[in-house]
Amino acid sequence: MRAVAGLIAIACAAVIAPAMAQDDRPVSPAAPPAAATQASPSDSAFQPAFSPEEDLDCAIYIGAIMAETAAEMTPESRLALTSAYFYFIGRYEAQRGQDLTRALEQRYAAIGQSDPQAIEQTCSVRARGFAARVEEAGRAIARSAAEN
Repeated sequence: MRAVAGLIAIACAAVIAPAMAQDDRPVSPAAPPAAATQASPSDSAFQPAFSPEEDLDCAIYIGAIMAETAAEMTPESRLALTSAYFYFIGRYEAQRGQDLTRALEQRYAAIGQSDPQAIEQTCSVRARGFAARVEEAGRAIARSAAEN
């Protein structure tokens, strides 16, 4: 069991986080704020409160990137973006638990009235923050597995 946990940790750290941070597509020109890269995952200021609808905006944004770049995506990029997509979908479902299909359809219709650059900026930073937390968790699991 410890070996499996170590392999999972290594896979998370080696594949998901770097692929999200180094995707060939320029997701956002801005780097994550210093607080997002220096805070610990347990820090309450680390994850600002976002609405479930903002989570759907990010899922739609990530889904659009995946659709637009499907032919050029590496397996690592695909895994990273898929992970981010399901992260945002999971956040939505945990808070609302309503019909996901209907919610995505309604939000997709409304997203056209939003500022696409603001959505890109926010979602890019949030996805990179998620990748950093997954990477840190992977390192922690690997350290724990090595100690046992």
